[in-house]
Amino acid sequence: MAVIVRHLAGHTAPCVHVEARPGAGEGGAHDLASSGEDGWVRLWDLRSAKAVRALGEPARAGGARPASYACHSARDAHALFAAWSEAVYAFDLRAGGVLLREVAASFDAADEDVCSLAMSADGCALIGGDDGGALHAWNARTGRRQLRVDKAHTSLLSAVVCHPRHTLRAFSAGLDGRICAWSLPADTIGAGGRAARARATPTWACALLDEATASGSGSQQLLNPRLAHAIALDVRGELLAAALGDGSIELRSAQSGERVARTADEDAHAGSASLVGFFPGAPAPDGHAERLWSAGNDKLLRVWAVGSRAGVGAARLSTTRGGSKRAAGARALALRPALDVRLPHKPNWVAALPAPAPTLCVADVNVGALALYALR
Repeated sequence: MAVIVRHLAGHTAPCVHVEARPGAGEGGAHDLASSGEDGWVRLWDLRSAKAVRALGEPARAGGARPASYACHSARDAHALFAAWSEAVYAFDLRAGGVLLREVAASFDAADEDVCSLAMSADGCALIGGDDGGALHAWNARTGRRQLRVDKAHTSLLSAVVCHPRHTLRAFSAGLDGRICAWSLPADTIGAGGRAARARATPTWACALLDEATASGSGSQQLLNPRLAHAIALDVRGELLAAALGDGSIELRSAQSGERVARTADEDAHAGSASLVGFFPGAPAPDGHAERLWSAGNDKLLRVWAVGSRAGVGAARLSTTRGGSKRAAGARALALRPALDVRLPHKPNWVAALPAPAPTLCVADVNVGALALYALR
């Protein structure tokens, strides 16, 4: 069962992105960061259900622009990074004042609007993707771009995530129908001076449209092509979940890109699946370590249990003799619907909170308020 426990009102226009602070719900003063079309990134205290601060883009000619994305640092509780169109800024939350426009660093701008940001495991690099398909890596302290991969995707780069344990291992998804894994060079990120424009080759890449054609489902792809709208990693960095344009949710090995589970047609979203994420550390009721959620254009928010198929191998990854990861019983994983929540509108974004009970924060396309759903 899902129950709306409270609404967070403060934005004067719809929110386009919400992110939970690492450790949210443990008594921090800014558990959530929401980015709004009103031009503000608001920080929320969930204990009081109030916005405690608002971050704005430094004054510029042409007026305020919508805030598109905000990203916390897992290593520095006082750092927050936010994007307005092609501009990215770092904020030091120790600065005084409820309204904050003073930035700690202005990042080298992208050529097109930045649509996704993620922090490297060591907190030293900020990874981002833009509408032109380029992948960027900036020094998180200085804002200097140290690496740029032009045409990492041949269309909009829809999502980027960083591995939670391995520094500078990143994953990206694009509307070109590809999901890619990247090993970004540490010496490039750590070096000073000008950025390197790299013709980097992904560690692995999945061509979703080619897979659909090979499986014989290509005739359906004209209406709902299998484009990757969102990706997420589990807390160990072993499983990668993807929300696809045909309404399905897939799980892949983060090490190899091999698909290990896919939702059945009758369990998929009726429209495009637009969002996906893992619960951060929340135990699943059936005893499995993983549980994830997905949301789609059909206004459905669905919680999934990740388990093993009956009578087959365990739902885990094993370590090979050389220390690399491989899928153990890769065909044994299954995604089973555990809970459905019917939303009043299509969601713009969803964020998961682990405490005190598993909670999903939903920002929809029509209003500036955020809704918190407690899962019981």
